[in-house]
Order: sequence, then structure tokens, then C-alpha cells
Amino acid sequence: MMNTLLDYVNPLQGSDSEFHYSTGNTLPLAGPPYAMTHWSIENRDDVRFFMPRSRCFHGIRATHQPSPWIGDYGTFLILPQTGPELLDPEARIGVYDPRRLRFTPAGFSLHLNRYRVDVDLAATARCAWLRFTFPAGVPKRIIFDLKCGRSELKQDGSHTFHGHTSNHNGGVPENFRFHFVAHCSAAVAKFHCGVLELPPETTVAELRIGTSFLSPEQAERNLRELAATLEETAARTAASWEEKLAAIQVDADERTRRILYTCLHRTMLFPREFHEFDGSGNPVHYSPYSGTARPGVLYADNGFWDTHRTVYPLLSLLDPARYGEILSGWLNAAREGGWFPRWSSPGYRSCMTGTHIDAVYADAAVKGIGGFDLAEAWRYLLKNAYEPVEPHGLFGRRNLAEYIRYGFVPDDQCEHAASRTMDYAANDFCLAQIAGILGDAVHCDDLLRRSRNYRNLWNPAAGILQGRRADGTFSALSPTDWNRTYIEGSSWQCGFAVPHDPEGLIGLFGGPAATVARLDRMQEAPPDFQTGAYGKEIHEMAEMALAGFGQYAHSNQPVHHVLWLYTLAGARGKAAAAIRRVTEELYTPDTLPGDEDNGEMSGWYVFAQMGFYPFCPGRPEYVLAAPQHPMRVRLGNGRMLELAPGSAGTTRTISHSELLAGGKIPELHP
Repeated sequence: MMNTLLDYVNPLQGSDSEFHYSTGNTLPLAGPPYAMTHWSIENRDDVRFFMPRSRCFHGIRATHQPSPWIGDYGTFLILPQTGPELLDPEARIGVYDPRRLRFTPAGFSLHLNRYRVDVDLAATARCAWLRFTFPAGVPKRIIFDLKCGRSELKQDGSHTFHGHTSNHNGGVPENFRFHFVAHCSAAVAKFHCGVLELPPETTVAELRIGTSFLSPEQAERNLRELAATLEETAARTAASWEEKLAAIQVDADERTRRILYTCLHRTMLFPREFHEFDGSGNPVHYSPYSGTARPGVLYADNGFWDTHRTVYPLLSLLDPARYGEILSGWLNAAREGGWFPRWSSPGYRSCMTGTHIDAVYADAAVKGIGGFDLAEAWRYLLKNAYEPVEPHGLFGRRNLAEYIRYGFVPDDQCEHAASRTMDYAANDFCLAQIAGILGDAVHCDDLLRRSRNYRNLWNPAAGILQGRRADGTFSALSPTDWNRTYIEGSSWQCGFAVPHDPEGLIGLFGGPAATVARLDRMQEAPPDFQTGAYGKEIHEMAEMALAGFGQYAHSNQPVHHVLWLYTLAGARGKAAAAIRRVTEELYTPDTLPGDEDNGEMSGWYVFAQMGFYPFCPGRPEYVLAAPQHPMRVRLGNGRMLELAPGSAGTTRTISHSELLAGGKIPELHP
């Protein structure tokens, strides 16, 4: 029986994934919304370190991993052990029963059969409270595995231990350290090599752990987050989630509620807070961009190619104050590193195409989101549009000089050239909106002109958008070839990436009727593919082939706006039907259609249930389909938006301001 909204959340959703096939590529994570440090269970030696079917307990893991494709940093393991001391990672693995695992966003509990130990954990934003219940009369210990050579754990009295680790997968300066302090309730009889030997008579040992990217002293200070007991700490974190989840009330079956609230929770895991609070309660952070301690907030672990589509637009409706604070944090990143990140984990990472943070700031600007300095942000956003960078740089736009010169990124000079061109054009449109708000007419006009550059990719003979060589010619291309000109797709999946000018795209396709027919064919065509430049079957290909939606590959972000194009082509009823089919067939309480990607895949589901979608972040409007269930949405301004299912009307869009007015809007509440 579900007593709270949090009871519907399944943190394990999407974690049964493998390299060749993703059902989410997620991890179960304990911590409040936007936690700085998450806590999970490691049950296999892999970047996908948790698999729900595994029975091998490696340890409790402090983690900051946003994606298996990016990797972890600042991570270590804690594990209890009884009997003979075993330090070898393979020898010390102990079985546990996954059916007895209870995992919530506030914490988890499990029983280790081999060691006869009960494990309980409660998490806060920067801390954890652990309890190990041991059998009496046997040798027992707690082992810390710091995962790399550049790490250390020191004893400070019989109950306190200070440690740090420098493990990472990039995105940090040389002086990066993740600090932690652990207070043990039981007096430690002996300490060596990360092993805390406990007296044989000990039956319960509790660890209060504080973490920090700044210093051991700050890790100690962060322990203020913990309540008086483990149970009170878990209750406080659960309450923070309950308050966030209560923003949406839905009248639906249990399956839908389980998916909806799990997805809503996933939209609030990332980006993570990277700041902490000093003795006076002021935010301060270690900067992975400058390697120094700096004042103010900072956030980390976000891929904007993904999250700009749904995560930030959802924040604009439900939590605009958090949206503004996050943008203030990204502005601090630009101040400290000179550029906005394209992918952050925790600093600059090179991944995907475009500078989609442009859309994140534009969406906030056109919707009147405050809490950050737009004029200062504009100076760094302009660099994305006008300053060329190294070919394999960590920020900015690759081959920008060629894009400006030719009006497209040449296909014979850069991989993913067509996708880059379309992304850059959309990014330029978003920046033009900010320029208009700030009264920068020169840049506004130039960026709007450049936003039409996607048209330079139109091959009238083939009827698709595709890459062009520097001499202006097109190469022969099969529509199902996952060619190097696109990123993670073929012309079917990547050839609609013009969210900023759907009218122009519909015109290229031959008009509304031809566009509707193309969308029909997309879902009816055989899910064939050629591996093209990849040279092997990547997981996105496999997911598309098995989904049963033809060439519509909902497992990856490039198509997430495509079904909503039905509405803009005058077939809103078809949009509603196709979108409902996706929510019912491709999302389950345990699995997602593909990589979850920092909340984006989940955010799509939330918008689909509400019946409207941010087709182009940077425009203060949403494209309509139809609500799937009666819903009440508590908006960030305190008003209540009421939604109800019904036949799809003919109105195509609704403005952000109309939604913020709340109440029963006819197009969403027939």
C-alpha cells in the first residue's frame, strides 16, 4: 500500500542496463533533491556499478557519477565485515538478497547474508548516517576502500577518522580532492590500512559521515545537516522529496503513478549542488575550473545537449527560484573558467554537439526567470557564438569559423557536421532572443540570420537535411545510414532538429500534409539501420530496432520533439495518440526507453502526461497534445493548474504566461 508519494518512487528504475542495451543507464541514488554527494550500492566491478539482478555486495559507495559514459569522481566504498579479515576485493564480496533490499531516495537497508550484518543508511545533501548491526561474539570491522593511490585515511582519536581521495575521470585540476570525516559510535580497537577493527562485543556501530570538496574542516561543518538520529535524518530527507513530488497530483492507476513520480524525482537529481555553506551560512565552493575556493553557488554534472530539452523548462514551471540559482551557479563556472561548460562533470568535459546552455539561459530570459545576472551571462554566451576554439576543445563550438564562413559545418572537415550545423542554428536562435531582450540589435539580427543556416543542409533531390562538403556538394547517403554526418542517428532521427523554425521545416518537407505523412512513415518504416561510421552496433541502434516504433527512436534525445510536430502540422489528435502510445509502451516502473541522461528522458514523460511540451526552449510557449489523466500541478508562483483528458482540439500552442495563470485552461481541461 502506498502511503506517501515517495512510496511510488523506484530508484532502481533504469538500472538493469548493459553496454549494448540501455533501459536507462541509471543508478539508484540516495540523497535529497540536487544532493552534492549521493550514496548507492556497488554490486559489480563496472562503470555500471549497480545491477538489480546482482547478489554480490562490494560495498556502500559515495558517488558523483552522472552517467556511465562520463564516469565517477570523488568516490569510495564502505563495507562491514565479520570473521577473518579479507581485504582482497574479490575475496571479500558477500552475497545479499536483492528481494530484501529496500531503497528509497532518502536511504536504504539490506542484509548481508555472508557476514550476518544488517545495513541501514540515511542520506542528506552532503552527509550520510550509517548503521551496521553485527552478530555478537565474532570478529568484526568496517573497511574503507578509497579506490585510488592518491588517497589517505587517518585516525584522529578512537572515534574519528579523516580521509580524502583524488579519483576522477577528468574535468578537474591537479589539486582536486574529495574530503570526508567519519565519526564512529563504537570505540575502534585497532586501525590499519583503512580497516576499523571493532571490539568483539560490539553489536551496533554507527558512522556519521560528512563530505566536502573544500577541506576536512568543511566536511566536519557539513555534519550539521544530520538530525539527532538515523531515523530522523531519513525522515527529513524523505520530507524534502515529498514536498517536491507534491507539486503534481494525478488521478491515475498505480502503474502510471509509479512511473510519473519516479520520473519526476529523476528530474531533480541533477545538476547537483557543488557548493557548501561556511560557518556563517554563506555558500562557498571549490572550483573545478580554477582550482581555488570561491564564494557563491556552483552546480555540476549536467549534459546540456540532453537537459535543455525538458529539465530546465520543467523547472521554469515548478521551481523558477531553483532555476535562477542554478543559472547563477553556471555563471560562476564561466567566471572561473572563462567559458560556459558544454558538459560539466564536475568541470569542463567534451561531449556531444552544440552549446545548448544557450537555450537554458534563453528559456529563462524569455520567461522572466530571475536570480542571475543576464547581462554578465551574455558576455560569455557571445563567446559560444563568435569565438573559435581548438578542434577537440572542452567548451565552445567546434569548427565555428567554418560555420560562419560557409553557413554550415563542412562534412569533409568535421564529424557530425550536419548535426552541428542544426544545433548551432538552434543555439543562434536562442541567443538572438537574449540579444533582443538586452537591446543588442546588431547581434540579434546577425544571430537570427544565422539561425536559418539549417536550410543550407537541405538536399532537394533526397528530401532530407544532410551534411555538405566545403565545395557545396552532397554525398550519397542512405536514409537509414548512421553516417558520420549525424550524431547518434540517421537522417530519420536527426533530420528534424530544427525546433526553432518548425514552420520553415514543414515548408521544406512540402507542407503540413506532407509533414504528417512523413511522421506516419517514420513510425511505420522498418527499423533498419547501417552502422555507418560507428562500425558496430551501438546501444541506440539496438534500442530503436527493438522498440516497435519504426524509425522513431525515443531511446535518444534527437526525436523527443518530433511527435509534437504533428500538432504544428495541424494533426494534434495524431500527436496525442502517438505520444500516449510512447508513454504506455516504452516507459515502465522498472525501465526507461534508453539512457535517462540527467533527467531528460524522465522530463519528457512528465510533459507528455501533462499534455504539452517545450518544443523550442527559448520560446515562451509549449506545443499541445492532450493531458493523459486528471492532474493538478502546483506552479512555482503558487497557483494551481488543473488538467484533464479529452479530445485534442485545434489550438496548437499555449504560452508560458497562460500556464502560469493556472486554473482550468480550456485547451487542457475540456
